[in-house]
Amino acid sequence: MNEAIPKLEIAALLLGTSIIQLALSAALPDALLIDLPVIMTICLAWRSSPVAGAASGTVFGLIHDGILGLSFGVNGLSKTLIGFACANLRHTLRPESYLAQAVLILSLALADNCCVYGLLYLLGQPMPPGFQMDFLLETAVTGLVGTAIFNVYNRIKSPDPDFRDRD
Repeated sequence: MNEAIPKLEIAALLLGTSIIQLALSAALPDALLIDLPVIMTICLAWRSSPVAGAASGTVFGLIHDGILGLSFGVNGLSKTLIGFACANLRHTLRPESYLAQAVLILSLALADNCCVYGLLYLLGQPMPPGFQMDFLLETAVTGLVGTAIFNVYNRIKSPDPDFRDRD
């Protein structure tokens, strides 16, 4: 489970995530944005080392800063921390059920949003009115969509070994 993820795969995921995130940010209202960079950071970090998880989080976060137009480095730092934490959590947690995976991803998305909004507050950035509701909705949507993406990614990376032997 701690195999090296090919650089081409990471580049393809980064490019695909960036394109989809740009399209979603133009099409959906701010409150319903899905934080694809944090989802992909979780997916990559879960299958790699803490250093690789942190590095992927940094790259995905900096791209996310560019897409959203936030202070450069805010998402980079938050996703670095999420990638590092996720890669370390996989040694302790074994979420087998969809509910456990949803709780894990929802918790990591919540931690990411808390970190982003905390950093923005520390930098003196103005918070839009009603940002608390946007914060909660984005966390919930990211958690639910993230669970589906996490399971699809893991199914692609580790198909059921008995799949071909079934009658």
